[in-house]
Amino acid sequence: SLWDCRKIGSKNQPKAVAVLQHPRSVNSAHFSPLGEYLVTTCQNDQLWLYNLSMESDMSSVKPFRKVQHNNQTGRWLTKFQAIWDEKARDVFACGSMDRTIDLYSASLEASNLGLTKLKGDDMQSIQSLLS
Repeated sequence: SLWDCRKIGSKNQPKAVAVLQHPRSVNSAHFSPLGEYLVTTCQNDQLWLYNLSMESDMSSVKPFRKVQHNNQTGRWLTKFQAIWDEKARDVFACGSMDRTIDLYSASLEASNLGLTKLKGDDMQSIQSLLS
Protein backbone atom coordinates (compact mmCIF):
# COMPACT_ATOMS: atom_id res chain seq x y z
CA SER A 1 0.00 0.00 0.00
CA LEU A 2 1.01 3.62 -0.58
CA TRP A 3 0.16 6.37 1.87
CA ASP A 4 0.36 10.14 1.59
CA CYS A 5 2.05 11.29 4.82
CA ARG A 6 0.52 14.73 4.42
CA LYS A 7 -2.95 13.24 4.88
CA ILE A 8 -2.34 11.04 7.92
CA GLY A 9 -4.26 12.46 10.85
CA SER A 10 -3.81 11.66 14.51
CA LYS A 11 -7.48 10.71 15.03
CA ASN A 12 -8.14 8.55 11.99
CA GLN A 13 -6.51 5.42 10.71
CA PRO A 14 -4.42 6.29 7.64
CA LYS A 15 -6.12 5.45 4.37
CA ALA A 16 -3.97 4.06 1.56
CA VAL A 17 -3.75 6.18 -1.58
CA ALA A 18 -3.11 3.04 -3.65
CA VAL A 19 -2.78 -0.69 -3.10
CA LEU A 20 -0.17 -2.35 -5.30
CA GLN A 21 -0.91 -6.06 -5.48
CA HIS A 22 2.12 -8.35 -5.69
CA PRO A 23 2.12 -12.17 -5.62
CA ARG A 24 5.00 -12.28 -3.10
CA SER A 25 6.63 -9.87 -0.67
CA VAL A 26 8.05 -6.54 -1.84
CA ASN A 27 11.67 -5.81 -0.88
CA SER A 28 11.64 -2.14 -1.85
CA ALA A 29 9.70 0.58 -3.63
CA HIS A 30 11.39 3.73 -4.93
CA PHE A 31 10.00 6.77 -6.74
CA SER A 32 11.87 8.32 -9.66
CA PRO A 33 13.42 11.77 -8.99
CA LEU A 34 10.44 13.65 -10.49
CA GLY A 35 7.83 11.25 -9.09
CA GLU A 36 6.73 10.07 -12.53
CA TYR A 37 7.61 6.42 -11.99
CA LEU A 38 7.73 3.87 -9.20
CA VAL A 39 9.82 0.68 -9.28
CA THR A 40 9.26 -2.20 -6.88
CA THR A 41 11.65 -5.08 -6.24
CA CYS A 42 9.68 -8.23 -5.48
CA GLN A 43 10.39 -11.74 -4.24
CA ASN A 44 8.64 -13.09 -7.34
CA ASP A 45 11.87 -12.41 -9.29
CA GLN A 46 10.53 -9.33 -11.03
CA LEU A 47 10.96 -5.57 -11.00
CA TRP A 48 7.59 -3.90 -11.47
CA LEU A 49 7.34 -0.45 -13.07
CA TYR A 50 4.47 1.95 -12.56
CA ASN A 51 3.96 5.10 -14.64
CA LEU A 52 2.29 7.39 -12.11
CA SER A 53 2.10 10.37 -14.47
CA MET A 54 -0.46 8.49 -16.60
CA GLU A 55 -2.70 7.48 -13.68
CA SER A 56 -5.76 9.58 -12.97
CA ASP A 57 -7.15 7.16 -10.38
CA MET A 58 -4.43 6.01 -7.97
CA SER A 59 -6.73 3.44 -6.38
CA SER A 60 -6.46 1.22 -9.47
CA VAL A 61 -2.83 1.71 -10.49
CA LYS A 62 -1.29 -1.25 -12.35
CA PRO A 63 2.30 -1.88 -13.46
CA PHE A 64 2.96 -0.98 -17.08
CA ARG A 65 6.08 -3.16 -17.27
CA LYS A 66 7.42 -6.22 -15.45
CA VAL A 67 11.09 -7.10 -15.80
CA GLN A 68 12.45 -10.57 -15.00
CA HIS A 69 15.23 -10.24 -12.40
CA ASN A 70 16.60 -12.86 -10.01
CA ASN A 71 15.86 -11.35 -6.58
CA GLN A 72 16.67 -14.47 -4.54
CA THR A 73 19.66 -13.33 -2.47
CA GLY A 74 19.38 -16.03 0.16
CA ARG A 75 19.62 -15.40 3.87
CA TRP A 76 23.17 -14.01 4.00
CA LEU A 77 22.80 -11.07 1.61
CA THR A 78 20.75 -7.90 1.84
CA LYS A 79 17.72 -7.96 -0.45
CA PHE A 80 18.12 -6.21 -3.82
CA GLN A 81 16.71 -2.71 -4.18
CA ALA A 82 16.26 -1.02 -7.54
CA ILE A 83 17.13 2.69 -7.32
CA TRP A 84 16.77 5.61 -9.71
CA ASP A 85 19.57 7.61 -11.29
CA GLU A 86 19.16 11.14 -9.96
CA LYS A 87 20.42 12.70 -13.21
CA ALA A 88 18.35 10.70 -15.70
CA ARG A 89 14.63 10.82 -14.99
CA ASP A 90 13.84 7.37 -16.40
CA VAL A 91 16.93 5.24 -15.64
CA PHE A 92 17.19 2.88 -12.69
CA ALA A 93 19.74 0.33 -11.51
CA CYS A 94 19.63 -2.92 -9.56
CA GLY A 95 22.38 -5.26 -8.38
CA SER A 96 22.47 -8.78 -9.75
CA MET A 97 23.50 -12.23 -8.56
CA ASP A 98 26.06 -12.43 -11.40
CA ARG A 99 28.09 -9.64 -9.71
CA THR A 100 26.99 -6.94 -12.12
CA ILE A 101 24.79 -3.86 -11.83
CA ASP A 102 21.91 -3.90 -14.30
CA LEU A 103 20.76 -0.58 -15.80
CA TYR A 104 17.21 -0.22 -17.11
CA SER A 105 15.13 2.50 -18.77
CA ALA A 106 11.52 3.11 -17.83
CA SER A 107 10.93 5.10 -21.00
CA LEU A 108 7.61 4.22 -22.62
CA GLU A 109 9.29 4.16 -26.02
CA ALA A 110 11.84 1.52 -25.02
CA SER A 111 11.08 -1.90 -26.47
CA ASN A 112 13.77 -3.53 -24.33
CA LEU A 113 14.13 -2.08 -20.84
CA GLY A 114 17.63 -3.44 -20.26
CA LEU A 115 20.27 -0.87 -21.13
CA THR A 116 23.47 -2.58 -20.03
CA LYS A 117 25.26 -4.53 -17.32
CA LEU A 118 28.05 -2.76 -15.45
CA LYS A 119 30.89 -5.06 -14.48
CA GLY A 120 34.57 -4.85 -13.75
CA ASP A 121 37.53 -6.66 -12.27
CA ASP A 122 37.17 -4.69 -9.03
CA MET A 123 33.56 -5.80 -8.52
CA GLN A 124 34.10 -9.09 -6.68
CA SER A 125 30.95 -9.13 -4.56
CA ILE A 126 27.23 -8.98 -5.19
CA GLN A 127 25.95 -5.39 -5.15
CA SER A 128 22.74 -5.67 -3.13
CA LEU A 129 22.49 -1.98 -2.24
CA LEU A 130 23.35 0.91 -4.53
CA SER A 131 23.58 4.62 -3.85
